[in-house]
Amino acid sequence: MSLDIIMPVYNEEGCIEEVIRGIQKEILAEIPNSRLLVIDDGSKDKTAVLLDNLASKYSQVVPFHKPNGGHGDALLYGLFEADAEWIFLMDSDNQIEIKDFWRLWNKRERFDILTGVRKVRHDPLSRRILTRIVRMSIFLLFQTYLEDANIPFKLIRREIWEECENLIPRSSLAPSLFLAIAAKKRLFRYYTTSVTHLERKTGVCSIRYFKLFRFCLKGFMQMIDFRLRLWLMK
Repeated sequence: MSLDIIMPVYNEEGCIEEVIRGIQKEILAEIPNSRLLVIDDGSKDKTAVLLDNLASKYSQVVPFHKPNGGHGDALLYGLFEADAEWIFLMDSDNQIEIKDFWRLWNKRERFDILTGVRKVRHDPLSRRILTRIVRMSIFLLFQTYLEDANIPFKLIRREIWEECENLIPRSSLAPSLFLAIAAKKRLFRYYTTSVTHLERKTGVCSIRYFKLFRFCLKGFMQMIDFRLRLWLMK
């Protein structure tokens, strides 16, 4: 059983070493046929140097360096590089307890997509507002309820990605969200479980109040386009 972990990174010099060492100890050392694909999205701090140093110590850590294109672009980059039977999507900000990965992995035989749900959030108000807007938009457009659709903590069979990749444009702000919607609409076996969300100790939240409206508007338009794509594929 093989596993590729995809982790976009941008300006995380304050925590990236701790995060990768945690993943190495908790997951990579326990699953021999596994890799951590770290997508450096044009970081301006020392993140790239730290990643290369860590890769020289841990053979299962594979860094990629690309020009800045945003979180969605970095995530898609990783998805196209992955070739394992299972793909795990996660963020690099150390805000979800890495041990909760096993809550998903240990259930994988019975499901196709397994995701965490942040019942208790330690995020800025703008992030929590965005989650509510996304939840309502998904319900209105797709008649589907997803409590935490865009959580960066998803385990998916490779076949899910292969079936959905043509539906998701490369300019997508949230490909992880569209994967979740497509999996629900196509009746793949879907599992959710609560995960521990932690306060952010380093780095900067990328979505601020002044960007929230523009981000939501663009995201809503992409969801409308995605709804049309799903309809045309029926």
